[in-house]
Amino acid sequence: MSGSARADIETHIDWLEKRLVRLDKELQQLIAHNPVWKDISALLCSVPGIGPVVSATLIANLPELSGLSHRQIAALVGVAPLNRNSGQTRGHRTTWGGRAPVRTMLYLACVVGIRFNRCLCDLSKHISEHFNCCLLRFEPQLL
Repeated sequence: MSGSARADIETHIDWLEKRLVRLDKELQQLIAHNPVWKDISALLCSVPGIGPVVSATLIANLPELSGLSHRQIAALVGVAPLNRNSGQTRGHRTTWGGRAPVRTMLYLACVVGIRFNRCLCDLSKHISEHFNCCLLRFEPQLL
């Protein structure tokens, strides 16, 4: 790669990083100035593993957060186990569908919560030795 192309790419990366910081600040200001979002964000951030990024993602992608029950929201996100029954067939309960960005953020929040919260860590060891099984148990609980 030529020197001028490398310089252009580095300049563009710097611009993108500055733009990202500016957008994060704007998003945090929007949440701080809206009383409903501010209350939801404070409640979410009180949960171990959930910080400002996960909180902002949940607020942006789940406007129904304050109006539905935790079971309805878990189904909407795609972390609630649902039956796969059809006629005489009785299937296993599995999770599918929902909003992928929210599921991704919940997964990351569960990983952080299990690693750095002693209570969740002990509970996860009690539930199962399989890490992903524990995450599937905790994701609906965060909602």
